[in-house]
Amino acid sequence: MAEKECHGIRRVDKYVDPEGREVSVFVQVFGKDKDDGESLVKGAVMLRMAGVAPNGMQMPAQNIRLEWAFPEGTSIKKAFELFDAAAQAEVDKFKKDMDERSKAGRIVRAGSASLPPLLGANGKAMQIGG
Repeated sequence: MAEKECHGIRRVDKYVDPEGREVSVFVQVFGKDKDDGESLVKGAVMLRMAGVAPNGMQMPAQNIRLEWAFPEGTSIKKAFELFDAAAQAEVDKFKKDMDERSKAGRIVRAGSASLPPLLGANGKAMQIGG
């Protein structure tokens, strides 16, 4: 039962081991997918992040919750066995996405008002594209 296919009411059971790993099991109780017998197993971790503002000032730390779904048919025991590797993969993916967003925000587009006009050999502004 993939997450996007869940319709109706689900029962959620949470399991936590001594190291603080959290696994949630979603079981369909009422609705379209009730009779398939499958459950959705998700893992979750909390990250404490402190960002840096564009002006270089340190921003206050905040907690971010990352959740991911384990492959279909994963048991609770198997989810705890796979937890560390899955959590690391999710954190790496999150870091990569944040780096890409940060880099995209630093790009200055040509023709921006913040750029001075291009000057030609005669010292006058060049006309580009037209």
